[in-house]
Formats: sequence, C-alpha cells, structure tokens
Amino acid sequence: MVTSRASRPSIFVLSSRFEPSALVGALTAANVADDQVRVVYNESGKRLSEAELTAQRPEHCVGIIAGLEPLTAEVFAHYPDLRAVARLGTGTDTVDLEAAQRQGIEVLTTPDATTNAVAELAVGLMLASLRGIAAADHDIRVGTWKPHLGGLLRGRTVGIIGFGRIGRRVAELVVAFGARVVFFDPLHDGNDPRRADSLASLASQCDVLTLHAPLTDQTRHIVDAALLSQMKPGALLVNAARGELVDEAALLAALRGRRIFAALDCFANEPYTGPLRECDNAVLTAHMGSLTAETRTEMEHTAATELVAALVQLRLL
Repeated sequence: MVTSRASRPSIFVLSSRFEPSALVGALTAANVADDQVRVVYNESGKRLSEAELTAQRPEHCVGIIAGLEPLTAEVFAHYPDLRAVARLGTGTDTVDLEAAQRQGIEVLTTPDATTNAVAELAVGLMLASLRGIAAADHDIRVGTWKPHLGGLLRGRTVGIIGFGRIGRRVAELVVAFGARVVFFDPLHDGNDPRRADSLASLASQCDVLTLHAPLTDQTRHIVDAALLSQMKPGALLVNAARGELVDEAALLAALRGRRIFAALDCFANEPYTGPLRECDNAVLTAHMGSLTAETRTEMEHTAATELVAALVQLRLL
C-alpha cells in the first residue's frame, strides 16, 4: 500500500504490533482505494520516542494510530496536517489533549475493547500473589520443590480505586469468587452502598487494593507513603492501570519493610529495570493488560474504523 506518491494524505501507524489487515479492512469498507492514501507502519519493533516521532513523520500525515507513544505538543507541531489520532486503549495520558485541541486534532480511543482483558489480568495478579503462583514457578525452575501456603480471594475485601468500565468489571469478577467489594471514585454519582467515603477509609478496610483510575494531575501518586501506611498489614496492592498512580519509592519502602504485597503490570518508566525486581513479595508483569489476541483484534479494528471514518468526514480521504 505504501508508494512514493507523497502528495497523497498519509496515515502513520505507530504501534509496531499493529495488524495491517485491520486498517486495510477499514479503508476498503469506507471505499477508500489504495491510490488515495499512503500508509506508513512502524517496523522498528519498538515504541517510538518523541525524537523519533518528529524525525520519521510521513509527508502530509493526516491521521495517526497510536499506542503509548508520547504525542506531545512538540510532536504535534511537526505534524501540521494531522487531524485525527486514534489511540489503542482507553487512556489519553500520553497525548497532550490541550495541544491537540489547539491544533484541531480529534483524539479517539477504544474504551470498550480493553475492559475484559485488563479486568481479568487484575484478578489474575490477585490470584498469583495470594496463592504464590509466581514464586512457586520460580522455585521449581531453580530446582526447589516448595509448596506455598497461600490465601483465598473468597471472603476478602477488595477495594477498587476508579469505578469505571474496568473497575466495575473487576467488581463483578471478584464477587463471583466470593469477595466483598468497596470502591472509591469521586466521579461516581449515585448512592451505591459499596462506595467508601474517602481513600483512607478504603485503604484501611480492604485486603486487596486494585487501581483502575486514569492518570491525571489529581491521580498521579494517588498511592503514596501515607496511603500505603493506612493499608492493613499483609494487604495486596494491584496496579494494572498506569505506573505513575503509585509512588514507586514509597512502595519499595513498604515492600522492603514486609508490610504489604504488590502485583504490578505497569511502571513509571518502561521497560522497568528498577529495584522493585528485587522484592520477592511483588509479582511483576510487563504492561500486558490489554494483550490478548481477542482484545488486540477488537482494539485495532475499532481504532482503524474510527480513524478512517473521521478522516472521511473531514474529506481528507
């Protein structure tokens, strides 16, 4: 689909794992012929940096399909023709929304596609920690046969920070295990009796605290030293949302003090190479909450379809 005719509008697919058939299908469904658009794929096999995004900008780029790449004001300034960005997933913390608005760039997401995958991973992290699954696997691989005495999810209180699509799905899943749910979300309206009055109240009563809030200026380091100190001794912190929700230095101190356990799928800086790797009371995974075959397919098709529809409506395709 890529040719040298630079006068055509371009679509830049930033995610190196993106399946081209998703975009091809969306273009075909919209009756956009191959000679009407140039598609450029990221073939580096890695996430592009801010400098790489500016250096590799295709000419006349009107649309972007993005993962977690840093779409900053500086990046947007190098894309004068850009009019629509479709992000794979729900969060927009890697996109400068104010800069996008100033430049007339529509930002689209795929909020429904990731719900089940992230919720199921969060529950999987709970089980892996409570039952010592990761530790037992490690022991056997190094030649040690050591059955681990674990605990049940049944009968425990699971506290949820952020009660949107994913938080509510986590609640449904853990209730099926026999757990009790309590949540905190200042944006939640209604009189749900499970709603805690404050973060401190939530932290003090739950055995498992799981994070499902977006990253904003208000939620950055929402789990800090003070909140960690209010958690029950032996409680479990689960983060399958955004790494920056947690003050990692404070968490490291709590883990080294053996006060709590943690199960983390995301970190402030990724790929993560920091000292949390040394804590045997933490289960760590590589930001793979949305990485199921079914979810990737749904995200990619949804993002491609919405991007193409937006560009067609703007008469850019």
